[in-house]
Amino acid sequence: MLNTVEATSKLNKNWKIHYIEDNQADIELINELLLDSSLNGLKISSSNKLQDGLDYLQKNKVDLILLDLSLPDCTGYKTVEKIKLIAPDIPVIILTGSSLQRESLRQCISSSETYLVKGEIDSDSLASAIIRAIQSEHNF
Repeated sequence: MLNTVEATSKLNKNWKIHYIEDNQADIELINELLLDSSLNGLKISSSNKLQDGLDYLQKNKVDLILLDLSLPDCTGYKTVEKIKLIAPDIPVIILTGSSLQRESLRQCISSSETYLVKGEIDSDSLASAIIRAIQSEHNF
């Protein structure tokens, strides 16, 4: 495993992140947090419905998926299941708006998935989660 500085340097190579989120304010917040983080060169795209995100993932290569669990066309862990059917090898960071979902998330996510509570995310925690997810997927 690389240390954070080495991993950050590898991440600054135009990694592509797709964020599936229906709330424009949350999309803007995540973009701001990433701009404030130590990660540079990331390319962020977004979809506001699960089906739009699935269509995007079938047509485009991405390195990481940020996924809201409450979307207009799908909610709960079924969103993750549908993503994993289309993109089984892409790491997913689940973003939830409710800290009350923590325990149920812990019970249903696999060890390769990470989750963050939206109201508790800062630029450092988001950057760390991205680094861990990409390190784990790419074994560096």
